[in-house]
Amino acid sequence: MEKNEQKSPESIEKQAGEEEGESPMEMGMGMMKKMIARMGPGGDGPMGGKMGEEEGPEEGRPSPPMGRMMEMCEKMLSSMDRTTSLAAFATPELQEMFREWMESLEAKALGILENQPETDSRSLASALGVGEESAIHIAARLALGKKAVLLLRASRTVPEK
Repeated sequence: MEKNEQKSPESIEKQAGEEEGESPMEMGMGMMKKMIARMGPGGDGPMGGKMGEEEGPEEGRPSPPMGRMMEMCEKMLSSMDRTTSLAAFATPELQEMFREWMESLEAKALGILENQPETDSRSLASALGVGEESAIHIAARLALGKKAVLLLRASRTVPEK
């Protein structure tokens, strides 16, 4: 294929789907190629007119189209690959230990909520010895399991402690 010749979205999708048994990185790159092919070189999207207009390292020369987007996608896919690797190497024993630990945190959180029904996420986090985001996750799991009810308010109305 010549340098100036562009691939059609169909040919890119076909090429991206041809690989069987791909790694998560390869699969993500294939998905990214499909997404880029659908956007086309310009198009009506919010970035449509911007493609290829950015100036590159040499003033006046445009940078390669989608260069920054490709870099961002590579970083994102690399992060996903690391996460997948960590999950894949967790032994059944470690997974069981984590499940038991989560159950103990949920039981402790439920006890706290039974004694103090209107507990905010910061107080729950402090009592459990975890971060606020973790406490919110635990509260959400309790709510999904129908063991607790969540009451939400806009953050500007929540008094600071």
